[in-house]
Amino acid sequence: MKLLLLGASLLLGAPACTQDDADHTDTKERLDWLQEAYLRLPADLRETVLLVVAEDMTHAEAGAVLDCAPGTIAWRMSAARKQLKTDLERDHDE
Repeated sequence: MKLLLLGASLLLGAPACTQDDADHTDTKERLDWLQEAYLRLPADLRETVLLVVAEDMTHAEAGAVLDCAPGTIAWRMSAARKQLKTDLERDHDE
């Protein structure tokens, strides 16, 4: 799950966390938020993100696993990225 969260962090354009981070509490809070937001995604988007980000599959490889076209994988990744960014903006404003 940590690899997935790191990948999802990169997916959102957030800086990757390093061991030199002084504020581990802030990092943990961000990772906790990311895990919760990931789990709120629809199942098809979660599956796609898992394969592309955590398993480092190409869109063609993920499409073969999920029995759909690479274009569908690209759309799902875009939709997941958009949903995570929307959630981040909403939760940041609260």
